[in-house]
Amino acid sequence: MLFPTTLVRQRRTVNLEYVQEGSIRNLRRLAAKTVEERRRNFDELRRIAAAPEGMRQFLLVSSMIASVRRAEAIA
Repeated sequence: MLFPTTLVRQRRTVNLEYVQEGSIRNLRRLAAKTVEERRRNFDELRRIAAAPEGMRQFLLVSSMIASVRRAEAIA
């Protein structure tokens, strides 16, 4: 069993990674200046939404469930 401080540090690190990755992705989507860039971004989101496994992964990451699972796997 991990000590509480180790567990907190581990989960915090993993959660920060996930939040930063998501924030960077969202910032890039918002920063799209051309119609073509925006079209590519929406095409990517449509592709994710069209596949059941892609949709599931997107939801796991966006709800941070994937980060909790990753932290548990490291332990």
